[in-house]
Amino acid sequence: MNFKFRNIKNFNSIYIIYGFIFLLQNTAFSQSDTTKNILNTFIGSDNFRFDSIPNDTSLQLFHIYKDFDKRSIAESFLGNLGSANYSNIYNKQVDDYGLDFLFNKPYDTYLIRPENIKYYNTRRPYTDIYYFSSTKIKDEQSLFFTHTQNVSSKLNVGINYKLVSSQGNYSNQQTKNHGIAGQSSYSADKYSMNFSICYNKFTLADNGGLIDTGNVNINALEAYLLNAETKLSGRYIYLTQKYHIGNYKGMLLNDTVIKIFKPSISFVHNFTHNKSYRLYSDTQNDENNYYNNFYYDIPEQEFSTYDSIFFRNLSNSFGVQSEDSFINKRKFGFDIIYKNELKKYSNFKQYLLFENEHKFIDNSVIFNLFNDKRKKTNLNLYANYYFSGYRSGDMKLSGKITRKFGNTDSLILLRLKLSSINQRPDFFTSNYYSNHYRWENNFTSIKTNKIDFDFSIPRFYLKAGINMSFINNYVYFGKEIVPVQYNKSLNIISAYISKDFNLGIFKMLNKIIWQKVSNSEIVSMPQLSAYNATFIDFRWKSLQVNLGFDVYYTTKYKMYGYNPAIGNFYLDNTTETGNYPFVSAFASGKVKSNVLLFIKLEHANAGLFRELYYNVNHYPLYERMTKFGIRWTFTN
Repeated sequence: MNFKFRNIKNFNSIYIIYGFIFLLQNTAFSQSDTTKNILNTFIGSDNFRFDSIPNDTSLQLFHIYKDFDKRSIAESFLGNLGSANYSNIYNKQVDDYGLDFLFNKPYDTYLIRPENIKYYNTRRPYTDIYYFSSTKIKDEQSLFFTHTQNVSSKLNVGINYKLVSSQGNYSNQQTKNHGIAGQSSYSADKYSMNFSICYNKFTLADNGGLIDTGNVNINALEAYLLNAETKLSGRYIYLTQKYHIGNYKGMLLNDTVIKIFKPSISFVHNFTHNKSYRLYSDTQNDENNYYNNFYYDIPEQEFSTYDSIFFRNLSNSFGVQSEDSFINKRKFGFDIIYKNELKKYSNFKQYLLFENEHKFIDNSVIFNLFNDKRKKTNLNLYANYYFSGYRSGDMKLSGKITRKFGNTDSLILLRLKLSSINQRPDFFTSNYYSNHYRWENNFTSIKTNKIDFDFSIPRFYLKAGINMSFINNYVYFGKEIVPVQYNKSLNIISAYISKDFNLGIFKMLNKIIWQKVSNSEIVSMPQLSAYNATFIDFRWKSLQVNLGFDVYYTTKYKMYGYNPAIGNFYLDNTTETGNYPFVSAFASGKVKSNVLLFIKLEHANAGLFRELYYNVNHYPLYERMTKFGIRWTFTN
């Protein structure tokens, strides 16, 4: 196994990481060697509460290494790790509400953002390294690195690094996605803070897909674009701070009365700064008739296309929230938050024609009301309303009720959620100006009503549900590769069931999703999607082993196309895909509690049913490949 970091040309970032760890380990507050390590992990929400989440070290499904495969069981991508992707399961697609930078959407699963930053509180330094690669010369590799530790009993600091890169199976398909973030949290009786700074830089070669010549020899297939490239970058600065009001209460501990602070109400402030940038460039003229238009082309320039897009957002939020003491006493809790955002949008039109940039000041409020979560019936009411700015009139209302039946051994969970969303389409679907595509649209707001119901029986490893979406004024990219609004109602209904079977050392994990859309010319998706993992789970000395195979399958549907000039998927409606099993064999192991490994023969059935398989038009998936990975956690 070759573990060289071949795509990291500049090792300065690695030196900084290790220097950072060395500094922390020499400034960490002293701990007793006999003190048991406690690792608490938290993640934030849009109402600035930080919920505890488990630190998953399970061996089961460890071989699923792609972030978008963890999102849903039916995914389409450009056939190369690090490339654009989207979910074929409607309810697993990126939430458009409040979306400000359309061009990040196909790369959402790779981005390090404040929304997916984890915060920690640990008694000992904690390090998590996850690396996987392939044995082929395609140079596919990923590295996920986390280090965190408390430098005092109240202050935690940490760093994250993420690399996803691949040379690709076909010409001009390289990806290099880098992300780095530093995070810190502070927790005292009357003051708490969560801070993160994130930076992403993606460099993506764009071949526009392969020209269909009828030749199934993949080495003979030519790309539409030979010199096109996309660069995406983004920076996020995030700070949430809270001042707590409450009382000290006495508690008896080892015959000693100690005073514990019990917060009742918190005043919260959040500051967020976001800068997102996209550059699409190409030196090629229209030799393959790929582009419909050249609005601005000077042959003597180095680049025939040099389209840049820029977005900046500066926001401040202020609010008041209930804490445990208030909730326990009054049996309900609340959040009231006011948010002010200064947004600036720029594109090729501003740079070329020197027009004024588009600036907006968005103001919104959030109300959240819920009852004591310890009760068997939990109710949550949520409202978000924009009353000025670009998104003036946007609104999201939801109500969720969860009911628990039985005790721990016979628990049944029922959940019903109703939501209503009114949202203005993303700014760049209404205003866009580039060398190859231009539009100025006056779209009306998209209105969506949803009903979600599910139930689960944990002791039977069973979960099932139904989702219904009723949409008016749906916006999508059509065959002409421009945004289109469908001014009629669109209904999407789906149902799913997942059931695991455990028969001694034999295990089967199953999930089936059925979907139906009222107009498949507007939204294309497989009617049936299924996933199965069948494996044996056994121990050999100190090693836990999973050995088996998994299968992804969808029925036929019309695949989407992808155009790098707009950086988004569009509804092609010309070619079908699906009715194809994607089979992989895997072996994974767990040594003690901190080392996990896998080796996987991915797309093991390549070439058996079809010479090439596509799930995005003109972008074939890779052939049979061997992947291997390791995750190693350290608690010093």
